[in-house]
Amino acid sequence: MTLPFHPPYSVFISYPDEDKNFKDITVAFLTLMDITCYVAEHQPRAGEEIWDKITPMIQPSSRVLLLYTRFAPDSDWIKNEIRIARTFKKKFIPVKEDDIDLPPPVKGGDKEYITFDRNRFIDTLWKICDQVREYRDKIPHVFHFTVNHGATNKKLIVTPWNGVAYWTDSYVDSLVTGGQVQETEIDFACWEPLFFSQWPAMHGLYLINRPPKPHELGF
Repeated sequence: MTLPFHPPYSVFISYPDEDKNFKDITVAFLTLMDITCYVAEHQPRAGEEIWDKITPMIQPSSRVLLLYTRFAPDSDWIKNEIRIARTFKKKFIPVKEDDIDLPPPVKGGDKEYITFDRNRFIDTLWKICDQVREYRDKIPHVFHFTVNHGATNKKLIVTPWNGVAYWTDSYVDSLVTGGQVQETEIDFACWEPLFFSQWPAMHGLYLINRPPKPHELGF
């Protein structure tokens, strides 16, 4: 039996300090799903720039999970995290408490959200896990294989929902540059000519020996 292939996936979690316990539970469950979670330490450090502190965690993240509870509108940390996420054109998974409006940068005319229920948080948590899993399974991922630290380069893009891998082209490169597709670099010490065509089969993937067409990537 071949297990589903799941490329690396990560979320940055933005939350108010007052709801740290809900954040901790969410991190624990997503980690069990093999989701990497990034969380900024809110404790101020003299001389440290907020941008430098938050950017290294938001930039590599696939999505931003926003726990926008009743305490969020007064959180300067959340305001900064939203601003930085928007700078990098990150997409949000909003989790909103009743009677609290999402901020304009996240809101959007038809933006859907997960309802945050602090009295029945387990229901909220299952919805978060389902949403993150759905996004992970529907987003392509580029694997950049380098040999001798870049002397030879090969790239494959994987579409996990159908278990297919393609060679990349300039269109795929533009998606990576624009932040729509994440890329993982794998470096090897020696040159193995057959490895790149064998790698998909090693992971239960079918290699189509051409670059993908845009509709095949879901864009």
